Amino acid sequence: MNRCHYSLLIVCLTLLTLSSSETKPCLDDPTAKCSNFKDRCTDPNLLPLLQDACPVTCNLCPTTLAPTTEKPCEDDKNTDCASLKSDCNNPKYYSLLNEFCPFTCGFCKSQCMDDPRTDCTSMISDCSNPIYIPLLKDYCPVTCNLCSVTLTTKTVHPTIVARTTRAQTTAPRTTTISQRTTTTAVCEDDKSTDCAGNKDLCDNPKYPMVKTYCPVTCNLCGERTTVKAHTENPTDSSCYDSTPKCKEWAANGYCHQCIYTCEERISNCAKTCGFCQKGVCREC
Repeated sequence: MNRCHYSLLIVCLTLLTLSSSETKPCLDDPTAKCSNFKDRCTDPNLLPLLQDACPVTCNLCPTTLAPTTEKPCEDDKNTDCASLKSDCNNPKYYSLLNEFCPFTCGFCKSQCMDDPRTDCTSMISDCSNPIYIPLLKDYCPVTCNLCSVTLTTKTVHPTIVARTTRAQTTAPRTTTISQRTTTTAVCEDDKSTDCAGNKDLCDNPKYPMVKTYCPVTCNLCGERTTVKAHTENPTDSSCYDSTPKCKEWAANGYCHQCIYTCEERISNCAKTCGFCQKGVCREC
């Protein structure tokens, strides 16, 4: 391994360490290329980085690990998903139905299917490219012939396991309206719902959950004493994530990975990576 390549891997490991969560399962980070560091596991200069990015390869897992469980893939109990099934393949409703009707729409991770919002046919030429395989396995597994032999083993691949378990360490979304709505006088949108992206559905009778979870966006606060403003930094309406996996990828260091060009990172995850303003993303 030449000096330039080695230095680049060190930088990537450093970024992965800084972006990792404090509580996580013991797994190698899929973007760290741990096999290249197998002979350096005892190097005291690299040990702090390898302990975080390559604990399995370097046998650095802690003796006790907090168990991680994947939340069940189920429809929201208060949503009539059967009546919305005809919209499952409509890109306009994907984010909403992925949250409230994943089982009915077949969006559960155990089901091998192409992401309906992704033009997989245009990516066939990249199906065998090792750089893109982790992404294509998530978004175009049917087109790229990347489905597991059996559906239950889809997450056995190290890359997929690392990504799915990291994503599930966050608190699960509450499934009933009575639990998610506030009992105080504060009127606010539900943080786990893409209210801005579904604003045009406020008056659509087929999607009553938008009014329930997005009262501020739908102008339904009325006489409530307090309207809680969004705490996120305002961004231009043209700045958005084109994939639902951006938070998961960002946790794995995607926003700063040199193997992806700025054009790719901005196109996929401009909002999550903070690339809304021109010039923020810089090529490595």
